[in-house]
Amino acid sequence: MGAKYMNTGLLQALNDLIGTQLSGAKVHLYTNNYTPTPSSLPSNFTELIASGYTAYAVPAWSSPVLGSDGFYTTNGTPNTWTNTGGVPWSAVYGWYITDSTDLNVISAGLFVGAIVVGVGGNLPFGAVIACGSEY
Repeated sequence: MGAKYMNTGLLQALNDLIGTQLSGAKVHLYTNNYTPTPSSLPSNFTELIASGYTAYAVPAWSSPVLGSDGFYTTNGTPNTWTNTGGVPWSAVYGWYITDSTDLNVISAGLFVGAIVVGVGGNLPFGAVIACGSEY
């Protein structure tokens, strides 16, 4: 039987993550139709190349809050990308967060459907990291 984290342990783990790996973390958008797994690497994602897009360095994370689902969450400062080019962006399938070195994927997600940002269009995004136990 595996060990279970208590709420105080989960809170400490998330606070430690905020103070280490999430310091300087970057949010990236990707264009390949890929479903992230726990072992995903940066090389599994094809990062968007488009006018108005660059990976976003998250400047701050909120204090963790315990939700009714038993998971602590922290929210990164939101960002909005704007298509400044003359053509629509390629389909964006999801996002991934790396540490400041871009060598380690911390979290990733596949959007429900591909997103195409038209000329002058915006794509707002707010990163959320959750830490919980299925106790």
